[in-house]
Amino acid sequence: MMPRGEHDRRLLILAPFGKDAIHLSKVLGAHGNFCTICRDIDHLCEELKHDAGVILTTEEVLASRKVETLKERLTAQPTWSAISLLVFYSPQIEGEAIQRHLVDKIGNVTSINFLPRPVTTTVILNAVNNALRDRGRQYRTRDLLAQLQADIEQREQYESQLKVANERLAAAKVQAEEASHSKSQFLANMSHEIRTPLGAIMGFADLMVQSDVAPAQIERYVAVIRRNSSQLLRIIDDILDLSKVEAGKMVIERVPFSLIELLDDVSTMLGLRARESSIAYSMHLQPPFPESVISDPTRLRQILMNVIGNAIKFTHRGSVTFIASYAAGVLSFEVKDTGHGISTEQSQFLFKPFAQADTSTTRKFGGTGLGLVLTRKLCEAMGGTFYLKESALGVGSTFVAQVKAEAVKTKRMIELDYRPHAHLMGSEELRGADVLLVEDSTDNQELIRILLTNAGAKVEIAGNGRIGVQKALAHPYSVILMDVQMPEMDGVEALSIMRKHGVEVPIIALTAHAMKIERDRCLRAGFSEFLSKPVNRDDLVRQILATS
Repeated sequence: MMPRGEHDRRLLILAPFGKDAIHLSKVLGAHGNFCTICRDIDHLCEELKHDAGVILTTEEVLASRKVETLKERLTAQPTWSAISLLVFYSPQIEGEAIQRHLVDKIGNVTSINFLPRPVTTTVILNAVNNALRDRGRQYRTRDLLAQLQADIEQREQYESQLKVANERLAAAKVQAEEASHSKSQFLANMSHEIRTPLGAIMGFADLMVQSDVAPAQIERYVAVIRRNSSQLLRIIDDILDLSKVEAGKMVIERVPFSLIELLDDVSTMLGLRARESSIAYSMHLQPPFPESVISDPTRLRQILMNVIGNAIKFTHRGSVTFIASYAAGVLSFEVKDTGHGISTEQSQFLFKPFAQADTSTTRKFGGTGLGLVLTRKLCEAMGGTFYLKESALGVGSTFVAQVKAEAVKTKRMIELDYRPHAHLMGSEELRGADVLLVEDSTDNQELIRILLTNAGAKVEIAGNGRIGVQKALAHPYSVILMDVQMPEMDGVEALSIMRKHGVEVPIIALTAHAMKIERDRCLRAGFSEFLSKPVNRDDLVRQILATS
């Protein structure tokens, strides 16, 4: 094996007869040279792609038609390279003419030295050593040029990075100074907002396990836990959604859906919240109003929940009025309240992240300060806007949210005054449904089993994907609920095996990852639908009914 660093001293030998090349290789090798015998010009050109010191060949080789291939390869040498070509020739017949002819064929692309036959070992060794010394200088030149280029690039990169770093440092310093106070205030407020419902959940959960708790008290404790769990989930969702919007990762869908049903659902839910606070709530649709539109129902629901919920939150007496209209491809939602109101000074902070109108607002009403800024960003992402139309302290406020939406032409436009009605789900919606729940968390197993059993379904549980596959192949279920991330065998692998073995029933993915990218991944994998955890009872039942 050739020692490291000796590749650039290789002698490439190409003779018309193999025995001549072998003999020359032995002679040169006996004096410490490393030789590579080439079969033909193509082989020689291939070896020239790697480091080499000298080429030894004959006039017969260069007289062949393949010499053009060698010329092309030598022409492709870098500017620093001019590998020596030692050519053995017979000078008896017009030696100088032969040399000129060969030089013309190769061209001025490398260094050519001619050795007249017969040639002694001493002459060959001297010629090879001189060529290797010259080649060594070429390689040192190459290394110096490479080092110089690397130094220049490194310096330019360093200067560029230094400039960018200084610019970023200056900008970051300004931003840090501007944001320091509001961020500190936000973090303190966020800690309070998260710990408050969490403390209630933990406290009432501890009370429920006491042996002397009456059934009526347990029911009240559960209501408190559910209310605070929903509040905690809303806080986390707002933080995640704002981070997605800020990072440009928020994806807006365009799907047809019933706008009337969405507004009914929102008004039913928030109307109940308003009545619990002794506030009058009303919804009005200004005709003509589309029954169905093409837009993003999830984000639209989120916008309305934020705006109307905020109005109810800041109204301690009086009313909240919701007015919806549609014109020129734009949905407009105007929300009027008779609540606390906002001063001109306070309105400057409404749409800044991590800030509420003032600290007294936070202390009195709570909240993270993310709702309004998130609502504006969602409206803008949907081609609209969100703004404060008017407000006065002690009188109330009017906010307007607008988004672009395309009316579904096959659906009718509502021309008369419209009043919402409640959609109530019964307690036996899933009677007769045979459900397989594949879930590794025992707590989630118990929760989902109770929800489905109370809805009339029969539920069987598998603790991981492997067991889930066994049960699915042994029994025809109505629907399968499958956790995506599980030990032994995850949900995606289990789904693949089930489908390969002919399981055609709907399989719904359950995952704690609520991002759209995870939903898309699950649907591409072959799941029928997707539900994010924590699982909402009505969403769970509705999804099973829709897929089974």
